[in-house]
Amino acid sequence: MKEALIETARQAVRLGVRASIMGRPHGLVPMYHRIAEPSVDPWDIAVSPRHFAEHLEVLRDWARCRTFADFATALHGDEPEKRSVAITFDDGYVDNLTTALPLLEKHDVPATVFILTSTIGAGREFWWDALARVFLTTPRLPRMLELEIGGETRRWNLGDGADCTPEELRSFRDWRIKRDGPRHSRDRTLGEVWLALFSSPRDITEELFGRVIAWAGADRAGSADGHPLTIAELGRLGGSRLIEIGGHTMRHPPLDTLTRKDAEREIAGGRRELVEMIGRDVTTFAYPFGRHGGRVPDLVREAGFSAACTAAQFLAVGKVDPYRIPRLIMRDWDGDTLARMLRQFAGA
Repeated sequence: MKEALIETARQAVRLGVRASIMGRPHGLVPMYHRIAEPSVDPWDIAVSPRHFAEHLEVLRDWARCRTFADFATALHGDEPEKRSVAITFDDGYVDNLTTALPLLEKHDVPATVFILTSTIGAGREFWWDALARVFLTTPRLPRMLELEIGGETRRWNLGDGADCTPEELRSFRDWRIKRDGPRHSRDRTLGEVWLALFSSPRDITEELFGRVIAWAGADRAGSADGHPLTIAELGRLGGSRLIEIGGHTMRHPPLDTLTRKDAEREIAGGRRELVEMIGRDVTTFAYPFGRHGGRVPDLVREAGFSAACTAAQFLAVGKVDPYRIPRLIMRDWDGDTLARMLRQFAGA
C-alpha cells in the first residue's frame, strides 16, 4: 500500500492537470496490457482480475465509458461531454478475451484492444515475457551468455547468480524493473539483454531471442495463458458489441527509429493484416511504446487511421490532437487507490 500511495503522489505531480482543467471537457484513456496474475511481472503490465473489476466500478462511476474511436470523436464534438473514459489494451493477450471481456460485459463497459498482428496465432509468449521467464523463474542457467549482435559479440556473466535458490526466485515475483532497479545479476542481465533485443531490427529480434532460449535450454512457448490471441480468439473478441479492435503495427517496433518506408510498412501493413483478420475496418491506432516523434503521426493519418494514442501520462483536456491523445498507464492498484488518483488529477 505504501508503494501504491507513493506512485499515486508521483502520478499526481507528473500530470499536474487539476488546475489546467478549470471546468473544460476532459477525459481519461487508461492503458492496460494483461488482466492476469503471472508468476513474474518485471514490466509491471499485469492487473489482477480483482483489481480490474474494482477499476471498472470506479471508472464507470467517474465518467461515461466509450470505445477509443467514440472518445476521440466526442473530444472534438460541438458539445463534448464534461468527462469521459476510453479503456484500452495493447498487444492482444489472450486474457483480454478470457478474463477481461467477461468483466467488461458484467459491468457493461466498452473497451478498445490494439492488436500486434505478427504474433496473432503464434502459439508462444511474447518475446519480452519469455525473456523474463527465462531469467526470473529458471533455477539454473549457464554462467555466460554470448550474442552476436550487429557484428559485435555481447557477453553477460551471471556469476554466482547462474544458480538461484527457491528463495531468490520467489524474490523476483514482486520485482519491477522501473520501480526497483537491478538488485541481482539475473534481473540486471534481463534488463540489459532486453535493451539489446529491443534496439535490434525487428526482423532479427526473434532470431536473437531464439539463441537466448537455446542457451537457457528453455521452452519457447511458455504458458498458454500468456500467449497472444489466435485468429479465432481475435474473432470472438472483436465480435463482442463492447469491443473495438485497433491497430498496433505488425511487429511492435519503436516507430520513430525507423526509416519512413519501414514505418509505413509497419503501420499500413498492420492495418491491412488486421482488416483481413477481422473482416471490417480498423480506424484507431496505438503507438508501440507510445513513441510518436517526427512524422510518425502523419504516417498514421496517411495509413487511414482517424485517431491514435500515445503513452504520455496526461488526461486529455480540451480538443487535443486526435493523433496524439495521451493515456494513463494502469498498474495493479486497488479501486480505492485509483479513486484517490482521479480525485487528485481532476478534483472529483
